Amino acid sequence: MLKYLNIKSFNQFVPKFWTPRFMILWLAFPLFFTSLLVSAAPYLAQEKTKKANTDKVYTLQDLLKMAVQYHPLLREGRGVIQQEKGIKAQAYSPYFPQINFQSSYQRANALGGLFGATFPFTVYNTGFSMTQLITDFGHTSAQILATQQSLIQSQENYRSTFQQVLFNVDNAYYQVLENQANVKVQKDSVNDLKQHLKQAESFYKVGTQPKIDVTQAEVNLTNGEYALVQANNNLAIAWTNLSAAVGKPNFYTFQLTGKLEFHPYSVPLQKALSTAYQNRPDLLALESELKSQQANLEAVSKQNYPVLSGSAGYGWRNDFFPPGTAFWNLGVSLNFPLFDGFKEAGELETARGEVAQIQAEVDNLKLTIQQAVQQAYLNLKSSKTNLRVSKTALRYAAENFHLADGSYKVGTADYLQYEDAEVSLVQAKTNYIQALANYNIAVASLKQAMGVLKQ
Repeated sequence: MLKYLNIKSFNQFVPKFWTPRFMILWLAFPLFFTSLLVSAAPYLAQEKTKKANTDKVYTLQDLLKMAVQYHPLLREGRGVIQQEKGIKAQAYSPYFPQINFQSSYQRANALGGLFGATFPFTVYNTGFSMTQLITDFGHTSAQILATQQSLIQSQENYRSTFQQVLFNVDNAYYQVLENQANVKVQKDSVNDLKQHLKQAESFYKVGTQPKIDVTQAEVNLTNGEYALVQANNNLAIAWTNLSAAVGKPNFYTFQLTGKLEFHPYSVPLQKALSTAYQNRPDLLALESELKSQQANLEAVSKQNYPVLSGSAGYGWRNDFFPPGTAFWNLGVSLNFPLFDGFKEAGELETARGEVAQIQAEVDNLKLTIQQAVQQAYLNLKSSKTNLRVSKTALRYAAENFHLADGSYKVGTADYLQYEDAEVSLVQAKTNYIQALANYNIAVASLKQAMGVLKQ
């Protein structure tokens, strides 16, 4: 073949740079490139997720749905409920027949005879057996009731966690909206201060205003830019809190739809209290735990009652394999414990103490709920008043700023009047935004205190 190609040796065909070192580099390059792609894949996926989150616009309902799906506490609660369902299913098992299959082989020696002679023998045994509880005089039924109440308790605990997560998302959501509005206020303020600095410089150049107006405008602009930096930092923290409330710490900054608005909400205090006693999941969970412990107390008091059960079996037995001799059995047994070393007495004392403890916890929780509802009710009432007052103050501050700004432009007012009016307007806007956010949070807080906060 080499002769046909007029090539004297294979080395003549291979390029001179095709050295062993080059071959190693040639083989290593694909491996290096592959490892680079694998290591960069998480970062690329993260950037893709970040871009997707930034592009999508989320409503409050979207965030609540995501929290229900992703939040670890809710996933934990669903796991606890699943466990309690399994425990409840186990509690019913004594009411069903217990069926078993056995197969055994035995090789033994029987002693006998005058001089201690032995007689070896072999036994093969195969068959089925079944036992069925007939009655234990209420012990199993009490255990089933206890597991049923434990399941209800876990479900109410989940609902309590569910409402707390929803409130955290609501709170964080309104905090983001509040800080977004504050950033806009500070940006508008900085723009106004820049324009005013230009006006002060123009007035100074023509000699209608003193130099101090220019320096004071520069100071105010610097302070406004500082306030804008603080507002942006507060907004970044609010985004972080919202991501944590949703349950996705890597859920980067995203866009929200909606704005701070006033939606009237009111409920009489007595109705709020009665609603809370009927719907608070933590109270319902504790009451279910109390019923579970009461059922457990009943089960403990009946654990030394007689147990009546039946049994049946069918199988084959012989001294060779497979055994061919069939046999069957039927029977009824009664087990009546007589003395257990005072174990039942000690367990009864423990169960009674647990019931008394949980009853006291229920009473204390009712007092806590009453305090929480009253406090949330008063906070809502106060937030309504603050919202009305801050709205009026904003109207006056805007009118005052408009007059001061116009007077300064025509030279009939000094810089101090303009400065006071501008500071008052920024503060009034900030107070009104905060009042709106506090009102919406107060509504959610009262609903949570009543146990009616929903997705």
